[in-house]
Amino acid sequence: LARFAREGFPSKCRDLGLTVVADTLCDEEIDAVKTFVSTHPGRIAFIATDGRNESSLERSVYQRLNSWRRLSGMVTFLPPPYTFGSLRDLIGSLSQCRTVLSNRYHGILTAVWAGARVGAIGRSSKIRALARILAIPFAELPLTTEKLVQLRRDACPVSRTLLGALESQAWEGLRIALPPFK
Repeated sequence: LARFAREGFPSKCRDLGLTVVADTLCDEEIDAVKTFVSTHPGRIAFIATDGRNESSLERSVYQRLNSWRRLSGMVTFLPPPYTFGSLRDLIGSLSQCRTVLSNRYHGILTAVWAGARVGAIGRSSKIRALARILAIPFAELPLTTEKLVQLRRDACPVSRTLLGALESQAWEGLRIALPPFK
């Protein structure tokens, strides 16, 4: 991701990207996402970071949103091209968004490196910890429309200085953990 960030991402052509899985969300929280989406004035991408059709993953959540007639056509589903896509293709959808709200770890990381304004949606302690490390806003569960509206308002980019320091820490961890290659 750091290399792609240095090379540059495509221009931001979508106002908002959502990456939401339902494994920790109840029906009322999915309804809150529906209401939130219906009030957003711009172009919304519902982005899958997983291509499977399981009921808790992004594709299923999108189908639940899109089944609501008020939302039909307002949200574009962007699944990654897993079969024949390059890494750049896989992360391309997230990099097109000016703002990304996500409860997916890799969705948050990709959006941050792509320079988007980012907000984390509660799902696990891993997401909470990542939000704290990146100094981005975090919406705790239970999810409500009001929390999503506030998260969209508060979403922010992460400084390149912080990302550079985290990249250095990751490389150092690999250097310590892995024996030298021969």
